[in-house]
Amino acid sequence: MKEVLPVGVPTWIWIASAVIVVLIAWPTFWITNKAYSRKWEQDDDDRITER
Repeated sequence: MKEVLPVGVPTWIWIASAVIVVLIAWPTFWITNKAYSRKWEQDDDDRITER
C-alpha cells in the first residue's frame, strides 16, 4: 500500500491539525448559519421592540 501522507511528518501532527480545523470550522459554519437564519432576525426584532 502506498503512503499517502508526506514522508517525515508524524501521524499525530496530521490528526492534531484535523482536530484544530474541525474546532475552528464547526463554530464558524454554525455562527454563519445562525446569522443568516430568520430565527436570529426574529429574535433580534423581538428584543428591540421589548425595550
